[in-house]
Amino acid sequence: MPLTSVTGLGTPRARAVPYALTDPEVRERIAESVAEVDESVLARLVDGTPPDAEQLRAALSARTADGSLHPLFFGSALGGQGVRALVDGVVRLIPPAPVAPGGPPRGTVFAVHQPPQGEQTAYLRLFAGELRARQRIELHRAGGGPLTGRITALDVVGRPPGDDGPLTAGNIAVVRGLPGVRTGDRLGPPGDTPDGPATSPPPPWNPWCTPVTRSVPRPCVPRCWRWPTRTRCWRSARRRTARRRCCCTARCRRRS
Repeated sequence: MPLTSVTGLGTPRARAVPYALTDPEVRERIAESVAEVDESVLARLVDGTPPDAEQLRAALSARTADGSLHPLFFGSALGGQGVRALVDGVVRLIPPAPVAPGGPPRGTVFAVHQPPQGEQTAYLRLFAGELRARQRIELHRAGGGPLTGRITALDVVGRPPGDDGPLTAGNIAVVRGLPGVRTGDRLGPPGDTPDGPATSPPPPWNPWCTPVTRSVPRPCVPRCWRWPTRTRCWRSARRRTARRRCCCTARCRRRS
């Protein structure tokens, strides 16, 4: 369900404009879409008392949380259009994940960064318990054995530099010291899935690509003047390789 509109589509003046729930016409149109999956909103529309902005926003948040409604935001990352409305929608419509302060640590690795030259880092979201630097942990993955390692560095996202406090439930940290970690690895008891399966469902359809072969004439490759069975390339990038294979390299260079 779209919650923003686009003006000037296809032009440099394109703008993403969020729908204002304070507008009665916009609120009525969105309420009709929400009523298809929310019985309370449907009952209000039938009784002739449409929901106000706060009630409609609460219904949007509840239906977004259970997956029966999917808000749509238009925007462009290149020009920054629609980013503010998207961030506001994420904050208002998506409820925070449930956390458990006590108990053993449980979390999920949702991203892994491997620089060309440097140590591998993992982004871990913790749902329960605590994690500290130099703590030994065990990760589990579907279809594979456990991965055991010791955290050498732990940087909690959003904390000031130098804060060595633990990673608590509900927060994200950049973890180092776990070679071989992969996206989707889970921290906790084996088989424990606090936030659903680690893998996405298969797509409803798969594209099928068929290669098309075209007959391209092969370029003429001259032969060495002394040994006709050995190739001599004049123009391609294989020129040096062909010269190495030629026994009369010096004469080939002079003739080229």
